[in-house]
Amino acid sequence: MRPPRRVLVIDDNEAHRQVVADVLADEGYQVCLAATGEDGLAAARAAPPDVLLLDLLMPGMDGAAVLEELRRDAELSGVPVVVTTGVHTSHVKRLLHPDAVLFKPFGISELLRAVEGAVKPAPA
Repeated sequence: MRPPRRVLVIDDNEAHRQVVADVLADEGYQVCLAATGEDGLAAARAAPPDVLLLDLLMPGMDGAAVLEELRRDAELSGVPVVVTTGVHTSHVKRLLHPDAVLFKPFGISELLRAVEGAVKPAPA
């Protein structure tokens, strides 16, 4: 039996964080939550996740700044990142180079496809 895959959800909207966490936990993922970019970055450094769901627009350190820091960190640069955003623009993927983009509002099936597609296979 494989260990649960760890997902870190960084989003300033508490209700959104909780809904995403509940959906992923029901699918067997171990979920860690952070309400700010700074807290999320600290959580990722403390225990690197298998995939990171990252809200783009947050006060303080926004998702773009978090992604930039992740990509500069040797330990975290390979962590797959799924950006979640309400900003509907084609520039998000081109400018930030996340592994996937989910435009809010998104459905449960879209969320699960994005996370499953981003998570690297567990070692045998």
